[in-house]
Amino acid sequence: MRAITGKREFSAYVAEAVEHRLRSELIAQDLERHQEEHGKFTDEERAWADAVLAGEERSPGEAA
Repeated sequence: MRAITGKREFSAYVAEAVEHRLRSELIAQDLERHQEEHGKFTDEERAWADAVLAGEERSPGEAA
């Protein structure tokens, strides 16, 4: 277990994992709600989001 958690305490490792999981679930819920209200994302929107997440393009409002 120490090889996985490193120097962190196990409880801190678990807390980080739970926080990450909850954040992911909340984001998924927000995306689902957005698509219910505005329709499914287009291929172009998905490609743009992939590029932003990969650091290949800036998001709106991001400083140059």
